[in-house]
Amino acid sequence: MLKITPVTDKELQKEYCENVGIPYDADEMCYAAYDDGIFRGISLFRIIEKSCVIYSIRLLDGIDDFLAVYLLAKAPMSFCEQIGIKTAIFKDENKELAKKLEFAEKDGVYIVDLEGYFTTPCQKHGCDK
Repeated sequence: MLKITPVTDKELQKEYCENVGIPYDADEMCYAAYDDGIFRGISLFRIIEKSCVIYSIRLLDGIDDFLAVYLLAKAPMSFCEQIGIKTAIFKDENKELAKKLEFAEKDGVYIVDLEGYFTTPCQKHGCDK
């Protein structure tokens, strides 16, 4: 079963960064994906000036799991929305994922409004009518 959890141990975060081949930055927060308890990948983000900035979403080499990648992106967005952050910025290279998550490009920056993103998704798409 796929599980996404926050990583609060910075040494473990550093190890996970090394495992997926991305630089470790102690200032970034982290979520990890596990499948039946086995590490699969991470997402790294920061809160900067009232925005959730998603920097990296990576799985271990050889793993192709869209659901894991999707949930690794959604986890920091949900956390930030719950603490009152209203905007998310997507800086990872996977722009197709950004679009699937409803980020819109504005001047080369992918942004989404988190207000109502999780509580009233149908309003955004007009399917509540």
